[in-house]
Amino acid sequence: KEKKDKKEEKREEKTRETPEEQQKEFLPWEKTVKDARAAEHALQRLHWSQSEHRKVFKDGQKFPTPPVAEATRAFYESLFAENPDSKIAIKYCVENGVLPLEVHHEAYKKYKKMREKGVFNVGHQLKLALHRKELQRLAVKGLR
Repeated sequence: KEKKDKKEEKREEKTRETPEEQQKEFLPWEKTVKDARAAEHALQRLHWSQSEHRKVFKDGQKFPTPPVAEATRAFYESLFAENPDSKIAIKYCVENGVLPLEVHHEAYKKYKKMREKGVFNVGHQLKLALHRKELQRLAVKGLR
């Protein structure tokens, strides 16, 4: 209980206003104008950062680059480091722009070739598998 009380006191101290803040009076329109300006400024910064972020996308990048500490990013980066020909690693790293620029260009070339072959298209993969199975069936019939 004593630990909880100390924590609560610390929280209250942080939220308490100083005597100067208590004495200072705001007119109603001052506070709303100040809040409106702050909100407008925040929106401008947000819009600017999003538009600037879009300009620095790499070739083939579809999504904003995730933070370095994100677990998914770490997994795919390590997978790419271990196996540079991994389909899923190449797709994630190129579409999210996590690789350094030089490595990204090499991975993007592989990505384009794979995409042209239909490696990432499930419908195309299914069609190829059915075609192979049909060829095997015909070869077995031809041998009998």
